[in-house]
Amino acid sequence: MYTLLKHELKRRRLAALLTLLAIAALYAYTFRLLGRLTEPVAALGLPALALIFPLILWALWLHWQSLREEWQEGTTHFLFSFPLRGWQVLLAKGGAVAIYFLIFTLFSAVLGGAALVKGFTAAGSPLSREDLRQLIFSDGSKLYVQYLLVAFSLIAYSQLAFILGQISSRWQGMLSAVSFVAIFYLVGKLLALLEPVINLLPEVSFSFGTGSFNPWYMVAAFCFSLLAAGLAGWLLDHKVDF
Repeated sequence: MYTLLKHELKRRRLAALLTLLAIAALYAYTFRLLGRLTEPVAALGLPALALIFPLILWALWLHWQSLREEWQEGTTHFLFSFPLRGWQVLLAKGGAVAIYFLIFTLFSAVLGGAALVKGFTAAGSPLSREDLRQLIFSDGSKLYVQYLLVAFSLIAYSQLAFILGQISSRWQGMLSAVSFVAIFYLVGKLLALLEPVINLLPEVSFSFGTGSFNPWYMVAAFCFSLLAAGLAGWLLDHKVDF
């Protein structure tokens, strides 16, 4: 499994490098805008809109391609000639995507934090640099963990959707897409059923301001994603023909 993980990381390193360069270029442009705009804080919306959701979509696409290539290139027989279980294969492939996603988002968070401090300072914010750093590390880290739970949950759901599509002998892509939507619908229904219990759990408060949010919905969705990943591994072992 570790060998497969290293293989997947090596196989995607060029795409990862290009992504890092794109993120660096975007923030370089953002830093230039911070020195030109009359309201510098407005420039911070550019990297936020350009990275938050596209990075998740990039991770899903990369993971889907990693799985699809095994079937397109006919390497599934070779892959399962090793003493690997289905869940190990999916964990290695999903783990490679998760590692790259962590690298991209941490890189973005560091540059974004620096841009946030510069933007608020240029705008004459009453917050000191120390307060801004505390805001980034306290409130920012809370939101970042939620963001990771969203991304990792979607990766696991995409695994199950892909494997469900491979069970059929035809229309695999369409069935995988329908399965992904169906999984989303089912998870939404389960979260709605758990709402009375989830609302009893304590919320997370922000250090600055009076706002708060309930993190337990995403925690529950992540737990469901672990079950989805386990089911995908079992289906890969017992129901998918190579």
